[in-house]
Amino acid sequence: MRESKSEFDSYLVPGIKDSLASSSEEIANDLWESILSYYQPKSTFSSSFPSMHLHSIKQVLCTEWSVFKKEISDDEWYKTVLPLMRKYLDSDIQEDFDRLCNEEIGLLDFANPPSIEAHSIFSKYNGWKSFSDEIKHQNRFHCKTLNESILIRILSKLVMTVSAGNTLYRARVMKEKKNIPFGLSEMGMPPIDHAYSGRMNPQGIPYFYLSENEETAIHEVRSALHDFVTVAQFSVESDINLIDLRGLRDINPFWDVDLFELAVNKGFLNDMYMAIISPMRKYDTEIEYIPTQYLAELIKTMVVEDGSPIDGIVYPSVMNSKLGLNYLLFSESKMKGEAVSLKEITQIEYDYKTKN
Repeated sequence: MRESKSEFDSYLVPGIKDSLASSSEEIANDLWESILSYYQPKSTFSSSFPSMHLHSIKQVLCTEWSVFKKEISDDEWYKTVLPLMRKYLDSDIQEDFDRLCNEEIGLLDFANPPSIEAHSIFSKYNGWKSFSDEIKHQNRFHCKTLNESILIRILSKLVMTVSAGNTLYRARVMKEKKNIPFGLSEMGMPPIDHAYSGRMNPQGIPYFYLSENEETAIHEVRSALHDFVTVAQFSVESDINLIDLRGLRDINPFWDVDLFELAVNKGFLNDMYMAIISPMRKYDTEIEYIPTQYLAELIKTMVVEDGSPIDGIVYPSVMNSKLGLNYLLFSESKMKGEAVSLKEITQIEYDYKTKN
């Protein structure tokens, strides 16, 4: 966590600050080394360079990579932020920096189709939809569209640890209205013959679904008005390593990953994130879960730097997106049941919008 402040702090996106050094000089040079040094001015490209990949330096730093706040006005950007960056850049870089400020800039490899393909998660310019269609309807177990090594390299930057002592929650709707909740032994991972297909688990392979609070856990089981619901409290007995899929929407250019690789895959990763948080409707079939199940199975093969396995996944609650996170664990071995409580659903509220 950064403690000291720099002259850039009021302009930086809050979530990016912890990725940067503390001093203004270090921040300016980090921005150059990690992002701007990869770019070239439009005048150095041939006329065939795709215009969709040309942007102003403000667009690159505020929109493409979300380093600076998007609401910074053009006047403030050109009169304050850019001069501030130039002031703190090493003197031998300032001339190159000026060239990037005076015209649109781009990444040279976007003019090189073989390089795009070599750095892409999805081969042959396919995307998440093509991958989903293939794995649902053509090649279920040996997918030709996905470059797993690149995806794993990016996912490895999304590791988070939940420390021992934290508490997570799990809920089950009771089929009968009674005053006694399920016991702790009934609130763990389901047995294999009751492991039905879910957002992340294939049928017959049980995972342990939990939530960060009671409210989210109750939302996730889609309880109805006047349902009785058992909520169990589980404590984390030893640290668990998780892949935080929220990071798919907030790609960080300061990760130790090739910047062009991130640039090529930003849109794909956002599509993947949107698929993960999309709700299943009554008329959808379980086949719609197959792409996200494949992703979970891939993550289950990963390890952290010390060789310890990835224990699960974190993703936003579809049913309680304003308040909750869900935790999917591949095993319940690091969790301990602490208590159960009985809840009755006494009110349900609906938000809706008109569809034309």
